[in-house]
Amino acid sequence: MKLKLLEPIVLQEGAPITELVLREKVTAGDMRDMPVGGEPMNLGHILKIAGRLAVQPDAIMNMLSSDDTFAL
Repeated sequence: MKLKLLEPIVLQEGAPITELVLREKVTAGDMRDMPVGGEPMNLGHILKIAGRLAVQPDAIMNMLSSDDTFAL
């Protein structure tokens, strides 16, 4: 899945990040440390899983705009 960012993430070094490419298959490792057994997930959990699927660190995922976060 490709998500074209409405607001690219601009880093001091390198080209801006204009899209996230997420792999479709979720593995057990992607779900590591996520709540189970009826515990609710929060936005932090969702960003963590999405970052793992997009191979992006938390620091990048934390820079997503609110519109891009909700599109994700």
